[in-house]
Amino acid sequence: VLSVSVEFCMIFWGANYLEQALGMVKANAAQSISLFTTAMILGRILGSRIIQRFSVRAMITISVLIAGIGFLLFWLTKQPLIGLLGLFLVGFGIANLYPFIISLAINAADGNTVQAGARATLASGTAILALPLALGGLADAVGIRSAYAVVLVLLIGVFLINQFVGGRTNR
Repeated sequence: VLSVSVEFCMIFWGANYLEQALGMVKANAAQSISLFTTAMILGRILGSRIIQRFSVRAMITISVLIAGIGFLLFWLTKQPLIGLLGLFLVGFGIANLYPFIISLAINAADGNTVQAGARATLASGTAILALPLALGGLADAVGIRSAYAVVLVLLIGVFLINQFVGGRTNR
């Protein structure tokens, strides 16, 4: 839920953020979201190549740290170019969280892979439905810059769960 929420909060509200918080022209802000999706594609290509060298949990940690650094650049700056660099890094970092977390869930399912897959699908659908709407509602109440703190909380949650919850299975 948490990692998919980050992905879709960035996709749904990133252009509005770039326009409202960083002062970009609406058309340029909307077009700039392609940096996020391009970074996700590149991240998945690289992740599929290097996953054999590291544990899944280590890769999740690295991915969250990259996404977190990118998000802080995106969120804390007032400079559009730095914000765009941050947007790219968030996409690059978040790219592999869903496939890596799914692999841990299926591995932990003790043969109940269909049930694990169904729960993961339910979690993803819930994330896509709920968190972007919650972020939008919060942005209406407190402004988009403040509301985007939700994404930082989500990333911290993924990091903490990966570090401290669940078994120590790596692959």
